[in-house]
Amino acid sequence: MSEQLTVGQVVEGLNQLPGDELTRLVDYRLRFYVKGLLPGIGGEQDSGDIFVYCQNDFGEDARYRDLFGRLRGTLGSLAEKWTSRDQQHIKRDAEAVAELFYLASRLGAREAIPAVARVAGNSEYGGMLLSRGSNLQSRALISLAGLLMDEAPEVRDQHRQLFEEALDSGYHFDVPISLTTLCTLWPEDRTSFIERARAHDPGNIESVIVNLDVITAARKR
Repeated sequence: MSEQLTVGQVVEGLNQLPGDELTRLVDYRLRFYVKGLLPGIGGEQDSGDIFVYCQNDFGEDARYRDLFGRLRGTLGSLAEKWTSRDQQHIKRDAEAVAELFYLASRLGAREAIPAVARVAGNSEYGGMLLSRGSNLQSRALISLAGLLMDEAPEVRDQHRQLFEEALDSGYHFDVPISLTTLCTLWPEDRTSFIERARAHDPGNIESVIVNLDVITAARKR
């Protein structure tokens, strides 16, 4: 981040923006443009990192409760808008869409769940490759997993089949995240999920199981 601009200054500036200007600013930022009160994007930074910094430092501050609610709503609206375009537009903006999904997950923007789930469940997005590896469908799957972690069981259950289909796909990006998600959200069927995963991707599963034990222990604390 710029040495001339603190996270607190960014949050205060965002807090003063009306809704339409906040939406435009987030839209520009996620397309890797520097606009207005936001600092430049460093070499190792993602375009949405500044919003994560703001959430980490000020997300529990009562003065900014409305701001972060508006941010989550903005992410949900943009997710719906961007994923409603034709696939050629989505392919052109795949990096920005992937960053939007990531940011929605990090900020807990449950409003984005329907749009993220549509992409996660559509294999055509598996062909939209991203610059750091993986693809747009897999990124959506990872983001959806994060978004569902704090949702009510009835909301999670609406998306269980999607993760089971990804688990059975055998795709090396999707099997680990699907197994982790399924075992975390539906632990009563863990044994069955692990057996299915081993049938499709035995080489990568043992390390995933070790991580599952760590996640399970942490959630019980």
